Amino acid sequence: VSAGFGYSVIRLGHEMNGTWETDSLGNNPTQWGLWAHCFAQEVTAMRAVPGSHFLFDWSINQGYRNIPLADYYPGNSYVDIVGISFYDQSGNPLPPVGSPDRWQVLTAEPMGLDAVNAFAVQHHKPLSIPEWGTVSTQGDNATYVTNTANFISSNDVTYQAWFDAGVYGINRLSAAAPHSLAAYIRTIGKGR
Repeated sequence: VSAGFGYSVIRLGHEMNGTWETDSLGNNPTQWGLWAHCFAQEVTAMRAVPGSHFLFDWSINQGYRNIPLADYYPGNSYVDIVGISFYDQSGNPLPPVGSPDRWQVLTAEPMGLDAVNAFAVQHHKPLSIPEWGTVSTQGDNATYVTNTANFISSNDVTYQAWFDAGVYGINRLSAAAPHSLAAYIRTIGKGR
């Protein structure tokens, strides 16, 4: 707050359903409940700081560990936005890039975009897609980009961000992924 960030969106414990972070939600229902309780305590403490106007984004990783979202949701009082990291890949088999069925399979998977969006709607929260993009193992997929843009414009998505760090095999929006870049400019870049 003293540094001027009192109006920040905070992805507290983001991708908690993954196992690669030290702050993951754990491996059983007791740990999941404790994780949610810890999240709530941290939000309470941060909101108590004078001058804070934070928004808290409870943000999962798509398709990873099919644990019911309600089992580690800290509650509407502690969550302002429900988010999902949503990439053009899955731990499950997908139709090839270019297949008309790929988008439906990707979004309908357990813990996928459809399920997380429905959970957000159920809890009267906007959705965020704070990380998304095409990945090098799957290829340069303009259809995924266009479909994601259409989803964003048709749903209550408060913000989105292409993960453009150039790490983890995620395509940057550059000459390395010319079809994705052109689709992004045509859809998201036009203020859609």
